[in-house]
Amino acid sequence: MEIEDVLKQSENMYRMLFESSLVGVYLIKIEGEIIACNDAGARSLGFNNGKDIVGMNICDFYKKKNDREKLIEKVNNGSAENFEVDFITNNGSIITALISSSLVDYQGEKVILSNCIDITKQKKNNTLLKESEERYRKLVESSPEAIVVHSMGKIIFANPVAVKLFGAEYSGQIIGRPINDFVNSDYYNTNNKIFKNGKSGYITEEKFIQLNGNIIDVEVAIAPIIYIGDPATQVVFRNITERKRTEEALRRSENKYSTLVENSRDCIVILQDRKIQFVNKVSYDLTGYSPEEIIGNDFVNILHPDQREISLKRYNDIKDGKSVQDVIEYIIIKKDGVKLSVEVDYSGNIEFEGKTAELIFVRDISKRKNTEEENERLEMQLRQAQRMEAIGTLAGGIAHDFNNLLMGILGCASLLMLNTDPDSNDYEHINGIEKYVKSAANLTNQLLGFARGGKYEPKVTVINELIKSTSEMFGRTRKEITIYSKLNDDLWSADVDQGQIEQVLLNIYVNAWQAMPGGGNLYLQTENICLDENYIKPFQLKHGKYIKITITDTGIGMDKETQQRIFEPFFT
Repeated sequence: MEIEDVLKQSENMYRMLFESSLVGVYLIKIEGEIIACNDAGARSLGFNNGKDIVGMNICDFYKKKNDREKLIEKVNNGSAENFEVDFITNNGSIITALISSSLVDYQGEKVILSNCIDITKQKKNNTLLKESEERYRKLVESSPEAIVVHSMGKIIFANPVAVKLFGAEYSGQIIGRPINDFVNSDYYNTNNKIFKNGKSGYITEEKFIQLNGNIIDVEVAIAPIIYIGDPATQVVFRNITERKRTEEALRRSENKYSTLVENSRDCIVILQDRKIQFVNKVSYDLTGYSPEEIIGNDFVNILHPDQREISLKRYNDIKDGKSVQDVIEYIIIKKDGVKLSVEVDYSGNIEFEGKTAELIFVRDISKRKNTEEENERLEMQLRQAQRMEAIGTLAGGIAHDFNNLLMGILGCASLLMLNTDPDSNDYEHINGIEKYVKSAANLTNQLLGFARGGKYEPKVTVINELIKSTSEMFGRTRKEITIYSKLNDDLWSADVDQGQIEQVLLNIYVNAWQAMPGGGNLYLQTENICLDENYIKPFQLKHGKYIKITITDTGIGMDKETQQRIFEPFFT
């Protein structure tokens, strides 16, 4: 009884191990009939428990029928260890199992004991891993970037581009060599830190040395990886030597053009939709505005208000496709309010920061304009002097001839008076002839004075008294005109022909009255001034002390045509 109990306990223990095993366990007759199977083995073939497949033939589950013969052959030779077999399960799916089988005695019969492990997922994962590795290998091998893997500082892989980048003909020339052999010694410490940096995605630019000794610029990207099961570092190199040379050339070019732009005597301005986007240094000096005040401002805002419409019209004409003038003269208003004449040269469109912009050059022409205006003024004075000289010559000739005629008339009148009784009516007529002849002689003397052929009668005169007398006389006849006087009490005396000055003053008073048909104000002022050589040079006068008479009215003024003729004799 004790032996039976021991055997029974042993049987129960093995049965428990059989049933609870996570590995499929089968007892199979030589011809293939399944005589025992645990639940794990049943589930591998698509059944719920082992009892469901007892009595079935294992051969019905083999995808490849010859796998059965191979297994029997291995078992007969001793055992079949880790034999891969594809099974078709009860639901039609295919699994891959790893089988280990051997012959055992069971109830006096030789049967096959098989352990079965489902390795379908493992096989699939291995396949995916191999496919991934193959894709990675192809990507690395065909990559346009140089890819190197190094471990412990030595190169263990290099793709074809890396081999070429390092100046080698085949990978064997660089595999196994320390990667620092290719680091320029001047940059060794920097790169040594780079290769030890475990930070993924670390990117920098460095210099490397090829096998032939040439130094190249490279962009380096580093990332830690696992290579064949061991930690390693992947380094991606990109040859940027040409790019660096191009960038350096661009920098030199930019520096050159920047120097030209900043040292230009003209203002260089870039506009986008009329807004100022760039100006060179001379523009700040010319306008007086700071960069913050001028950048982003509308170009028309620095123009004189009277000329903004010209710029706006040009802008609108361009939008409408009309032809426009490329060079325009403007007046700009500096920050301090000073007006400045400029010439704006619209030089066409350029690209600025990725957008279309207009390039213009602004040139200060104030000095040129002043010179032109001065030349024009001098030319007008010359023409006026020539015209006056011609008129004076004519007036002088007429005055001399007319004076001779008057002297003849006066002589004849004098002879007639000698032979005429003073009580006679004819005597009075002859006396009138003498008076008229004397008045005509005074007129010819004025003409001669104008023509510089006669003699003026200058004498020391108090100008203030002359102005008072003439203005009072004029004011009595023109009540609608209010006269205001501001006469310097310490005014210097002057040597003048009183009759000439009186005539000048009265003529100006009359002109002022004519310019104020509805009445108005007339302002008279005198002051002492000293004119220096620079001031009097254009007027061909002597420098020194002068008396200045200022006459102002509130009338409508003169048009340009009249202004150009005011100094012509007999015009008014």
